[in-house]
Amino acid sequence: MTNNSCSNIESVITSINPADLSIIGEIKSARQEDIDNAVKQAQNAYQSWKKLSYPARGEYLLRVKDLILDYLDEIVPLVTQEMGKPISEVLLTEIFPTLEALTYFALNAERLLADEKIEYQSRLLLNKRGYTTYEPLGVIGIISPFSYPLAIPITQIATALIAGNTVILKPSELTPFIGLKIAEFFSKAELPEGCLSVLPGDKFTGELLVAADIDKILFTGRTMTGKSILHAFANRVLPATLELSGKAPMIILGDANIERAIKGAIYGAFINAGQSCCAVERIYVMRDIAKSFIDGVVKEVKNLTVSDPMNPKTEIGPLASETLRANVEAHIADAIQKGAKILIGGKIPENISGYFYLPTVLTEVDHSMQVMQDETFGPVMPIMVVDSINEAIQLVNDSRYGLSASVWTMDVNLAVDVAHKVETGTVTINDLLFTFGAVECAWGGTKESGIGRVHAVQGLREVCNVKHISFDKGKRVSKTWWYPYNEEYQEFIRLAIMSEYGQKLRTRFKSSSELLTHWRRIFGKQYE
Repeated sequence: MTNNSCSNIESVITSINPADLSIIGEIKSARQEDIDNAVKQAQNAYQSWKKLSYPARGEYLLRVKDLILDYLDEIVPLVTQEMGKPISEVLLTEIFPTLEALTYFALNAERLLADEKIEYQSRLLLNKRGYTTYEPLGVIGIISPFSYPLAIPITQIATALIAGNTVILKPSELTPFIGLKIAEFFSKAELPEGCLSVLPGDKFTGELLVAADIDKILFTGRTMTGKSILHAFANRVLPATLELSGKAPMIILGDANIERAIKGAIYGAFINAGQSCCAVERIYVMRDIAKSFIDGVVKEVKNLTVSDPMNPKTEIGPLASETLRANVEAHIADAIQKGAKILIGGKIPENISGYFYLPTVLTEVDHSMQVMQDETFGPVMPIMVVDSINEAIQLVNDSRYGLSASVWTMDVNLAVDVAHKVETGTVTINDLLFTFGAVECAWGGTKESGIGRVHAVQGLREVCNVKHISFDKGKRVSKTWWYPYNEEYQEFIRLAIMSEYGQKLRTRFKSSSELLTHWRRIFGKQYE
């Protein structure tokens, strides 16, 4: 994956405010020497960090939580300026889940990762005692996205640190100064040196981190990049947790509360200007309510405020880069060429600088269009009318992605049935998008939306070595399955099998009686 010719070429990242195109600052990309030093420091720090108790490690997370609150007036506008999301969304989707994750893992990790007693089922193992324990892996690399430049990396850092790992973070090249602010928070919290290194950089920095002597990678981003990471790690037989692209469907059944569905669809499609892996990117609505739903959506979208994200009344800010906006334009152009209709939006707003794009509603769409198959990652809502629940489910599953979905109906039992038939990692009923902020919920996808989970106990175990430890009760010298083999031993094993798995009760009872006789004859002397 690594391009060695680029590994030590000096490169500078320029951070641009996507709302007005002003330059926030410049910073050098980390290169091979920086990666090597960070890995060495992380490996050294790991030896002492892993020995700390959960409460001791958790104390550092709680300090970071307090520091974020203390410096709220600095970090919130920085996220808005560097990424472009409105202030209200920074507070709701960045600050809130970050504080929740830091608190949750600090206070609950010890319980969630406690040793688990094993109850051995086989009669041959009745003398065994054992348990499963969760140990840290070592050095965890994290490559985080621009879309949630504070919440995603800090949540994953907290997960890795509390489990006893050390961390190297490579933030998105679009949001490097938020990454440095994260490093500042942990430094002010007096986290031991080497436990966290933050290395801003371009794609080559990410490739160098993937190739480095780390023990696991947590990656959030495009599926194409995730596949490259998986390929690189496969050659080294190293684990990776990948949270990749999505194409979240919204299924609206005939008995849904239309007003609620309208408001949910607008929020789900346009929050963060659509730049969310779980944003609503395709809607399937039943024909009998389609007109009311579509008319209501268009009416509400007309009232959305697209403006400077520093303005408290702004609801939709800019896209984070020109590349992202160009992708949105390409998807819409493809849809129009294939017969889709634009009901509202579909263009760049006039008299405003920055990477803005008007919230767009499309109808007459089908699955031949990119906007229904590929991740758009922008403020676009394609609506497809369907005639049955089965048709909706079939279309939902006609996707290479499977991150999240939502079902809208007054019949909860029906919604649950649909949820079980949908091929995604998360399904919400009459709601959407809240799951990432609920750290108790495992988050991740199926198909090309990823491998593994973050958050909750499942996310904690992703950064652990799951180890089985067993021992014997008593002082028995040898085992029933050890050498020597002979005819009597063969009969003993046959009786053991029949006593446990015989199809008839009489067979199991008779075999058990004979088994005890054989056992005494073969192994009884060990207990005399």
